[in-house]
Amino acid sequence: MFVMSKRKLPTSYSTLRRQVRAQVDADMRSLAGHDNSCSSSDDEFSDNMADTVVMQSVYTGVNSDGSYTDGDYSDDRSHHLESHASEFADYDWTQWTDSGSNREETDSDEESVVDQISQWANKYSVTQVAITDLMHILKPFLHDLPKCARTLLCTPRTCSVRPLNSGGEYCHLGLANGLLKTRICGNALQSKCLKVQFNVDGVPLFKSSNTTIWPILCLLKNADNSEPFVVGIYSGNDKPADATEFLAEFVSEASELVDNGVVINDEIYTLKIHAFVCDAPARAFVKGIKHPSGYSACEKCTEYGEYDKKVIYRRTDRPLRTDVAFDEMADEQHHSRPCPLKPLQVGCVSQFGLDYMHLVCLGVMRRLLLYWKGPVGPLCVRLGRRTLDKLSQKLVSLCPAIPSDFVRKPRMVTEVLRWKATEFRQQQQQQRPFNGL
Repeated sequence: MFVMSKRKLPTSYSTLRRQVRAQVDADMRSLAGHDNSCSSSDDEFSDNMADTVVMQSVYTGVNSDGSYTDGDYSDDRSHHLESHASEFADYDWTQWTDSGSNREETDSDEESVVDQISQWANKYSVTQVAITDLMHILKPFLHDLPKCARTLLCTPRTCSVRPLNSGGEYCHLGLANGLLKTRICGNALQSKCLKVQFNVDGVPLFKSSNTTIWPILCLLKNADNSEPFVVGIYSGNDKPADATEFLAEFVSEASELVDNGVVINDEIYTLKIHAFVCDAPARAFVKGIKHPSGYSACEKCTEYGEYDKKVIYRRTDRPLRTDVAFDEMADEQHHSRPCPLKPLQVGCVSQFGLDYMHLVCLGVMRRLLLYWKGPVGPLCVRLGRRTLDKLSQKLVSLCPAIPSDFVRKPRMVTEVLRWKATEFRQQQQQQRPFNGL
């Protein structure tokens, strides 16, 4: 005859697991201070804790009421269970009480993705129509993603534009703001001194309109992979009539940053102007000197030009110009007005370089090719038609061998008036098709 044991039978695995999970959930609610249901992460943790406690109960002989069974279990096994129970009681449950912890991590991940998409759109100049369509595709997967490209790119609704008394409008974006954005992009600075270069030049916007813009660009010289940014921009039907009014806000802010430094990420960086990089007409406009075709327009020496169908500087032994003499305006014929950059205390001779592109590529090399081809220049140096055809064939035959490192392929000499500066540079430095003619 079968006789049941007087020892109380343990509760089934599923029932005990359910009871332990209910107790864990109750403890979590009490610690959180609210009666809302736990999140999915809390449920998963409760399941794991229930499995752990139940398995301990099965292997250590714990009844449904939490009491130990008698008979077959040693004191060591009971002591082992008591140590686990004390660890369970002393566990820091506050890290699990925030039901939105995983949600916050997900939100931060989505924010990083949104920032990456914004940087990608700015880097490759993606149109706003294409960005908006991309937003609509990704919106079901990234809930924090905006629906419009203007929101993603943080396009300002308004912009502080100041009308100039001399005509046109000027918008100052700020030198410090540009430096701060450049540092945020992750460019590693090589020192606590920021060396910057500036460029001022005019750009026509449309072929059918006289509207032009004159941006003031800045480049952080001693930062890795730095790109130019806009400090200020002028818009009008012609170039600014008054350089002092045009550069007033830029000169004021740059002078303050040079004297006091710029604060980036709670650190003070000193600012030093490395150079101004402009073409000849822009240098004359910014420095307040005579136009390049003037008699006293040479920026490096005091030679006075002579007119022979054009202004020519024949002598090369004249005294050189200095920064001190320029600030004192010693050569009155060289200056047309006071220099608007004088408050910056920059060397208007030593810190204004002569540009290689206009002097050599579009200057000397272009003039030589036009003399050899015609229709300008003396007849004694002009090449014949057969020689020009042979030269053009030689240039065109080089096209298959030109690597992608060069921006443009060689073209025929008959199209020299349409050549770009890079093509003249290739003729001067690499190709040299005149050898052997």
